[in-house]
Amino acid sequence: KLDQQKEFKWNPWKKIGTCVLTKAVSRKVVAEIPGFYGAEFEPLIRKMLFSLDEFYDVEAPIRELKEISPVLVHADIWQSNLMWDISSDNPRQLKTILDWQSIHVGSPAEDLVFLLICLLSGEDRRVHWRSLLSCLYQSIEREMAPAKPSFTLDGLLGSYIRLFPVLGFIVLMRFSVIFKCSLPSLNDEDRVKFSERMSRNLFLLADDVISSFESSRKRQKKHLPLCRHQSLPVSVSLTLFLLS
Repeated sequence: KLDQQKEFKWNPWKKIGTCVLTKAVSRKVVAEIPGFYGAEFEPLIRKMLFSLDEFYDVEAPIRELKEISPVLVHADIWQSNLMWDISSDNPRQLKTILDWQSIHVGSPAEDLVFLLICLLSGEDRRVHWRSLLSCLYQSIEREMAPAKPSFTLDGLLGSYIRLFPVLGFIVLMRFSVIFKCSLPSLNDEDRVKFSERMSRNLFLLADDVISSFESSRKRQKKHLPLCRHQSLPVSVSLTLFLLS
């Protein structure tokens, strides 16, 4: 219930930015990407390092509380925290979601940014992000009927767009390190296959982080409504809808 927000005052983003993924750590992680994943990353990483102090804004998710009606957010929703019931007749039946230690009150778009980046290829995310959010919102409307969701579809789309630069950047850093550390455990065939796929997804993500940040900066200069942006490309309950 929204009137219980005060019971969930804790928010992980300030701690992440000041104690874990500080700007100094972030610069080091990002600067190492071209050397490991390929020289084609260099132009994007130069742009990223040049603007990092501006777009790595860990308070952006906190400010979203003033822009959209908040929900409970998992905040660490990705493949390793999703378990599926493989014995079911439906092989896509979600069994459970793990790691709830970062749960907090926030924008319903927070988990969606993580989910769409982590579960889709870069190409699919770019093409389908808007239709997936629309489909999800329609599912929420059906489940809540005759009541109405506390936020609109336009509000959800706008929040996704505003949060994409900083949350996409966090996923970029996380996955670039995770894959680098896991590579030695793979056999030669898997190493080649996953290296190509991961490099491609990271490249598209880095490109989208930069382009979404640059578009956001242009909107701010022109004072355009954020929710009408067209160029870019969960809450706990939203996650279940998307994965069901």
